[in-house]
Amino acid sequence: MPSIDGRLKLAILFLVPALVRAVVHLELSGDPYYDTLFVDARIYDAVARALLASQEMKAPHWQPPFFPQFLSVVYGALGTEPDRFRWVQILLGSSSCVLLFVLAKRLVTESAAWVAWGILALSGPAVFFDLQLLPASLATFLCLGAWVLTLDERLPWFIRAPGSGLLAGLASITVGNMLLLVVALCLWFLWGDSGRGRPIPRGTAAMRSAVCLATALIPILVVAWQNYQVSREFIPISYNGGINFWIGNNPDYDATTAIRPGRAWQALVQEPAIHGATGFREQSDYFFEKSRQWITDEPGKAVSLWLRKAGLLLRGDEIPRNQELYPYRESSYLLSVLLWSKGLAFPTGLLIPLAVAGWIGFFWGGQREPGQRQHGQQESGQHVSSRSHPGRTRSGTEDPGRDRRAWLLLKVFVLLYGLSIILFFVTSRYRAPLLPYLALFAGAGLTLFPLWWKQRRAPALAAATVFLVVLAVSNLPALAMPGRHSSDTVYDLGLAYQSQGRVADAQAQYEEALRIDPGNTEAHNNLGGLLASQGRFEEAAKHVRAVVERYPKDPRARHNLARIELQRGDPYEAGKWLEQLRREKPGDPNVDESWRRADAVATELDREQLEAIGADWIRQLRARLADDPENMFLRRRLARMESEIDPE
Repeated sequence: MPSIDGRLKLAILFLVPALVRAVVHLELSGDPYYDTLFVDARIYDAVARALLASQEMKAPHWQPPFFPQFLSVVYGALGTEPDRFRWVQILLGSSSCVLLFVLAKRLVTESAAWVAWGILALSGPAVFFDLQLLPASLATFLCLGAWVLTLDERLPWFIRAPGSGLLAGLASITVGNMLLLVVALCLWFLWGDSGRGRPIPRGTAAMRSAVCLATALIPILVVAWQNYQVSREFIPISYNGGINFWIGNNPDYDATTAIRPGRAWQALVQEPAIHGATGFREQSDYFFEKSRQWITDEPGKAVSLWLRKAGLLLRGDEIPRNQELYPYRESSYLLSVLLWSKGLAFPTGLLIPLAVAGWIGFFWGGQREPGQRQHGQQESGQHVSSRSHPGRTRSGTEDPGRDRRAWLLLKVFVLLYGLSIILFFVTSRYRAPLLPYLALFAGAGLTLFPLWWKQRRAPALAAATVFLVVLAVSNLPALAMPGRHSSDTVYDLGLAYQSQGRVADAQAQYEEALRIDPGNTEAHNNLGGLLASQGRFEEAAKHVRAVVERYPKDPRARHNLARIELQRGDPYEAGKWLEQLRREKPGDPNVDESWRRADAVATELDREQLEAIGADWIRQLRARLADDPENMFLRRRLARMESEIDPE
């Protein structure tokens, strides 16, 4: 049974971050942008509901599937209100803070553990992502749990190896980058584990590593089998890797990372099929090959882009993916304190320099004061149990290399995870699982800096210098903090309103999206549709025409414009687009029906005008054709009229 003090400590460790997250959640509740699920969150919600309804799987997993599977379990237990799941994630995020404390205490000191815990408990980005229907919070919890279990040598290996392997496997099917965690843990059981201070034969270590790997592969193989059942292709986790790799490795990085669901995204997704890649695995491989070709052809530009992405990873401001973080400050006082960017991007612009400085200090400095270890018991002759202090044998002697090996593997994991983000593309959401480890390095550096300064100035000076350099890199030039949501996010809220039948609210959001960005084609398209439904055809045509100008090959946009032009009373403009579509999509019944309507309206209009003004109507049509020579619908009708009537 834990002591009263231990219970109180555990309560503080859990309840403080839980209270912070609960307060922010309650403050944000009622903010329409918080209550609405955007892009990936909306997809995860839809997949979870489909799983809950036992709908048949018709395609392999597009994204790693464990988060929506977990979400569906919670929905089944608590109901399908997203807010109920947010409370579950508050529990996960608070538990992650407790796990970080345990990990930091085991590797450094209790004072460092308190600092690391405090950083994560009060981290604005961590709080924000713990409240989103996104996989970052679950992946963070699983990853920390795997590390804590792996390094807890109070437990026998046959619990630690398979248990941590299973957690790492689940983390891998939550966030694909977590496959690196599987590698790190297998290396630990192969090379770093001390076996409670007793030497481990190489064969035994290899067997334990194999057990860890085998259990990690169980959830991965289950997912791979699910994918094979519906596609007959080997897709280990999901097939979105190729397109994500292309988004982050191409000659126009800014444009591809800004793509959201809509015409641009559909054009990108359909590109492999246009080039003959019809299988799901083939589609992913198509984008990998496309990126590989660009890297091969433009190695200088590729390296320059990777360096730029490394700089983005070190930036202190929060880079959005699908939705911005900073505008939510307007609805939460507490979040506005925990997350801001005014000269200094807080907290990440301070956390990253502290973490890198702590990392560098460890190259020369110690983990804890020599002769003192964690609490100085050994020097005073007190017996120290291995159950109290990892890295010690049962007799109280220490395995001095164990902690160093643990630190090395943890550093390698964090470094490789950061590189995996750079290899694809950098956003705050993908950086979120690194926050606990940055807090760990920062807490260790802050608490050990006085020791380094006292005993050896080299690590202290190196850490201080690195801190100042990275602080400048992370926060210069001055980083902007947007006070409002982007045009795309405003449009997404309008889309949500429209799906709920709130037409007036949807229209207001589309208009606001266009005020922010007049080039938002999806807002133009949806606003045009709403205006057409209200009989405001002139305005509707203007908006849909903007879509066609941006995407001249989009058949749906051209068909929509043709219908609006027909309703507006201009069958010749409608016919122009319908003639194009008939050539491109022969036999399409919808296009043919619209074309027949346009032809009938034009026939009636020609009859009326010829009776009213005679040859002048022919001259007007000739002038119009001169201005628009590509209008084959008008050209054909005019030729027929000219053959029947001599305008002179």
